[in-house]
Amino acid sequence: MTEWARALAALSPRQRARFDHLVRKNGDPTDISPISSAQKRIWLVERFGTAGITFHATVPLSIKGSLDHEILERSVGTVVSRHEALRTTFPVIGDTPMQVVWPPPPTGRIDIPITDRATADGERPSEAAVQALLAEELHRPLDLAGGPLFRARLFRLAPDASILMFSVHHIVFDEPSSLILLDELTALYTAFADGGEDPLPPLRWQYADFARWQNGERFERELAYWRRRLGDPPPALDLPTDHPRPKLPSYEAGQIEVVLPAAVRDRLLHLARAEKSTMFMTLLAVFGCLLCRYSGRPEVLIGTPMAARERAETRRLIGAFINILALRVDTAEDPTFRELLARVRETSLGAYSHQGLPFERVVEMVNPRRENSRGPLVQAALVLWNGRPRHLKVPGAVLEPMRLGTGTVQQYDVALLLDSEPSALRGELRYSRALFEPDTARGMVADFQTILHGAIDDADRPISLLPAPAFQHRHRQRTATGEGAPHEKRSDRRPA
Repeated sequence: MTEWARALAALSPRQRARFDHLVRKNGDPTDISPISSAQKRIWLVERFGTAGITFHATVPLSIKGSLDHEILERSVGTVVSRHEALRTTFPVIGDTPMQVVWPPPPTGRIDIPITDRATADGERPSEAAVQALLAEELHRPLDLAGGPLFRARLFRLAPDASILMFSVHHIVFDEPSSLILLDELTALYTAFADGGEDPLPPLRWQYADFARWQNGERFERELAYWRRRLGDPPPALDLPTDHPRPKLPSYEAGQIEVVLPAAVRDRLLHLARAEKSTMFMTLLAVFGCLLCRYSGRPEVLIGTPMAARERAETRRLIGAFINILALRVDTAEDPTFRELLARVRETSLGAYSHQGLPFERVVEMVNPRRENSRGPLVQAALVLWNGRPRHLKVPGAVLEPMRLGTGTVQQYDVALLLDSEPSALRGELRYSRALFEPDTARGMVADFQTILHGAIDDADRPISLLPAPAFQHRHRQRTATGEGAPHEKRSDRRPA
């Protein structure tokens, strides 16, 4: 019996009725396969948690000029036809989520609705009005079982100004996928506008091929490495908080801007290169030092997403390839910052060369104490993007990726996300609104910058002598004045 026939036989009457409805709407499926580890992680949180729009990704593009709408729909439709992940849904078959691939759009085009907000006198709507439009689009549901999990909408703001917004579920899309989407959209639109054909080479794999490969791998070498590195994981990260931790995780996050001017970034990079490290490793050492100070513990695990695209067949695929690496920052025995950076470098390089093991398998192997109120194993994250595209040119228009000010969601207590721009290292600290007040988060950013400056000023100073963060002092002040007390257990000692 084929995989497809076994799946149909496992459908309950209710599941079969819904499945038949999808077939009438989309046509007969072209493939069915097990889901990948990353997809299973996302599906479980979405199905049984309070995820809301946690896994909704957006790719908004500010457009200066004018796009031919028919060519735009054909270009996006060609991307959807190339990448099966963008036409995949995730019904439960029997008691197991599976990924089902539906046929490409029969016309080769994707319908892109237009929301026209251009005024008669050519005036643009206010920024607040634009953000409200984008927020409304962001919060429109994406149905895992029924789809579609990828859509596009054009907001026309003026005769020569628009916003093209792609909304897609993270179960079929990761950060590198956005770069692939933009690259292919630019190439296709340019070719079609010039009267040409699809210039893109055929893909050797589809995402379902990757999922089958991953599910069949044993990862013995990787399992042995992570067992050595995380066999005795540090306790869950306990930061002093402004509010009691809820019984179930809240994914609503606030964000505080972080800016490191070019002069500071260049000094940071100089230190990294002198120690045969990278900017990411140096930032990880600083962030780890900060979190160890806050928690009063000598070790902390910090998660970082990595694109698990080691196989050449996956490099140009759209899909959910992101894997979480749990990086251990060990400040025991009061090393100098230079010595700490060497430890972080060794840890990072080892993790990079064993990154293929899915995070879910790492958690299963380590088997940490589970708490419904926290994510497993890591509660803090660091992300560094090495410059994302600023402008994309197509005939008649310039497209510029933009940031949304429409609210933020995340899975961690705190996460530091930075992007290397020509003029600065710029990004944000995202924090759980259920745990922290904005003033506390602003204090975290100030403390991070204080420790960073101290480290690059004198990397040979023991980390206990780096400038002390004011976070705990602020909490002690608030307690003394009756404004409130931190709710997590904490210690004011520095790591020994």
